[in-house]
Amino acid sequence: MKDKEANRRVVVTGGCGFIGTHLVRYLASRNYEVIVIDNMSTGIASRNEELISGGVIKVFEADVCDQTAIKNLFKEIKPWAIAHLAAPVSVGESKSDPDKYFRTIVDGTYNVVAGAHESGASRFLNLNSAAVYGRASTVPTPETYGASPNNPYGVAKWVGEQAAIHYCRIFGIGCISLRLMNLYGEYASALFGLFVKQKKEGEKLTVTGDGSQLRDFTYVGDIAKAIELVLASELDGEVLNVGTGKPISVIEMAKLFQAPIKFIVRQPDEPDIILGSVGKLKKLLPNALPITRPEEIIPQMWI
Repeated sequence: MKDKEANRRVVVTGGCGFIGTHLVRYLASRNYEVIVIDNMSTGIASRNEELISGGVIKVFEADVCDQTAIKNLFKEIKPWAIAHLAAPVSVGESKSDPDKYFRTIVDGTYNVVAGAHESGASRFLNLNSAAVYGRASTVPTPETYGASPNNPYGVAKWVGEQAAIHYCRIFGIGCISLRLMNLYGEYASALFGLFVKQKKEGEKLTVTGDGSQLRDFTYVGDIAKAIELVLASELDGEVLNVGTGKPISVIEMAKLFQAPIKFIVRQPDEPDIILGSVGKLKKLLPNALPITRPEEIIPQMWI
């Protein structure tokens, strides 16, 4: 049994990225001992410079694809829990460079969960994506829906999730996998990040098709809170959708930026709607349900 202090030691892989930056801040505010592992390919450690310089968090530069480096770090750190976020996130890039996505997401996840086992970790939280559902025929889509990803990113996330769940089950590590919807907030990439960049540069916001596609836009701050609640819970072996359960259209989201809009060609594999059922989350961990709406956050970003 680890001492009480060690039961607050959490490793966050990809902790200098979009979600990771917010999660690290939240965990630190909840008095966890936070150790970040990031290869800095897209992460920016200076976003949390005050926490780093103040000794509140530690940052190690390492790649999850480097099995030896990860195992050695985990043996040194001896974490109580791991929040595994490290992964590239571009659907488009996954089509042009699928090797990168399978290597980083599948092999990387295996390396991290194996390191967790060898270091004696008790909890493993895998951050997944609703991309595993592809163009689901059942909406809202429950966790029991058969995976049907339609791009290499979704496939890699599905395989990585299954590897983590089964490895943890075999070796007795408490494991939860969260399937996240479309996230937004400071430092975001993907669609929201593109809108932010275009707004800042005075460009028109590019919306595919007519913008009627529905997405469950979920605030990253709510995700950080949900992750902490899951880590602190006794849940094990569960897969949970995490979102608001209340989708809005892409064009509605774009209009919140109060910027000119340009419509561009929509890709044929782009789903009409991405909406995971959050009934299971409501039942098992109701306080983790995201509630912030985009209209509460986006206007404040331009004040």
